[in-house]
Amino acid sequence: MDLSAEHRSTYFQQRLEDAGFTRPESLRLAHAAAGDESGDAAARVTAALDELQFPAGPSA
Repeated sequence: MDLSAEHRSTYFQQRLEDAGFTRPESLRLAHAAAGDESGDAAARVTAALDELQFPAGPSA
């Protein structure tokens, strides 16, 4: 994994853990997203994490 992929992996891992994923889950998902050269997986992970933190729907 190149340095930028390693940084992406660390970033995604932290966001996943902040969202409640366990360390093994977050490591696996972060490595998969960071290793995707096209950026599609990273974009999907980011969108999913944003949805977990800021669910769409009526405001309170």
